[in-house]
Parts: sequence; structure tokens; C-alpha cells
Amino acid sequence: MNVFVTGAAGFVGINLVRRFAMEGGVVHAMGRRLPDDDTRAYAAERGEVRWVVGDVTDREGLRTLVAESGASILVHAAAVTFTADQELEQPARVFDVNANGTL
Repeated sequence: MNVFVTGAAGFVGINLVRRFAMEGGVVHAMGRRLPDDDTRAYAAERGEVRWVVGDVTDREGLRTLVAESGASILVHAAAVTFTADQELEQPARVFDVNANGTL
């Protein structure tokens, strides 16, 4: 199994990465920055995790990363969680990551 996970260092993403890695797959774990050592250790306890830096709002960059990974499964776990005030101030950002990121 070769899986690509966006939002890999978030709560849902890190648990998906860990589970896929435990199943013996190669996991390409994407986040906007590289994770700390504790996150890396948790995710790859039993399996291969390849961390990559990317952003779901960078369509071409994301296409390139996924194509280069050779992954046959893509899981979108990236999300922006704002307070109500922040969501009102930056609705386009929330929509772009949470909805358009899925596309």
C-alpha cells in the first residue's frame, strides 16, 4: 500500500499516518512544515513514513508531490480550524483549505 496523507501532523492526520504505517504501507505524510521528533516517532513506530512539505492550496505543487510519491491512495486530512471571529475575517482561507483542498 502506498498512501499520501495531507494534513499529516494534525490530530486526524497523524493517527491515519500511524495506522497506515502500522499496516505496512509506505506513507507520504504532507504538512505545511516538517514535524518535530516526537510526532515523527509516534507516526512511524512500525512502518515507513516519508515526510514532505506542501500546502493543499498550492494546486500544482500538490499535484507534483502526489505524482512523485506514486501513491495509489490519497487522504485529505488537512483542515483549518479557526475561532468564529477568525473565520469571519478569513472565510476564503477556511474555504480554500477545507473545501477546495478536497477537490
